[in-house]
Amino acid sequence: MNTKNFRINKEKHRFELELSGNIAFLTYQVVDEVWHLPHTIVPKEIGGKGVGTRLVKQSLDYLIDRNIKYIPICSFIVSFVAKHQKHKS
Repeated sequence: MNTKNFRINKEKHRFELELSGNIAFLTYQVVDEVWHLPHTIVPKEIGGKGVGTRLVKQSLDYLIDRNIKYIPICSFIVSFVAKHQKHKS
């Protein structure tokens, strides 16, 4: 899986990762220039393949690379951040 399948859908306020015609997504809401990350959804057709982890990593890397502050709300993202020091906000 490479980064060319990763994109930001600004109209739907979400990061997306497409695999086999299915789209996993991580939603965001911007409040006072801070990105709140409330939900991560991975369709069952592509679940169990590390898609959620890849999506969260690429989304957080995007934010970190641009010095954007964020608050992980989704329990999956909170768990990821707890395990990866680089991604702590």
